[in-house]
Amino acid sequence: DQLSAQDEKVRYAILAVVLVLVAAIDFFAIMNFQLGALHSMKEEIKRISDDSVRVNADAQRVQQVQRSLDDMKAKLLTLNNKIHTVQEMPSIFEQISRTANEFHVNIEQLAPSKEAEEVLSTGPDGKFYTLPIVINAHSGYHMFNRFLGKLEASDLLFLVRDLKMDGGDKDAVNIAISATLKIVLVDHASQPDKGAVKK
Repeated sequence: DQLSAQDEKVRYAILAVVLVLVAAIDFFAIMNFQLGALHSMKEEIKRISDDSVRVNADAQRVQQVQRSLDDMKAKLLTLNNKIHTVQEMPSIFEQISRTANEFHVNIEQLAPSKEAEEVLSTGPDGKFYTLPIVINAHSGYHMFNRFLGKLEASDLLFLVRDLKMDGGDKDAVNIAISATLKIVLVDHASQPDKGAVKK
């Protein structure tokens, strides 16, 4: 009987060890699975985070490009509004004369130089070119600069060339001034005939 009781205790002990081993194996298997799943989740979270950062960066770049395009469109629209047609030349001369009177610039000559006009481009919208307008006047140095500044801030697009000031220093109030304003114009009459047959 004692042997049988000892054998039974041994069997229980072996069974207990087996159960502990099985439980330990299951525990480590589950832990390994969970650790693997956790590692995968961490990698996925990092990937999503990196993608989110890239998307945000791309969105910011798109916004920057859009703002640049909007600025360019605004500048082009402003420039386009400053380009007048050939038919508006009388009003341009009137505007120059009116601005000169405002700043006490005594204009003695204000004349276009047709032979010196320079073609910029020709296309479906017409011919764009610069028409030089020669100015001879008497004025103070600072007043003439204000005169040019007012014209530049207006709806005229032009370049100042051949500016000369004689007869005094910059503080003189009545010096001889000559300059050429190259006004940018468009001639819509020069549009190519879309119905014309090309030869």
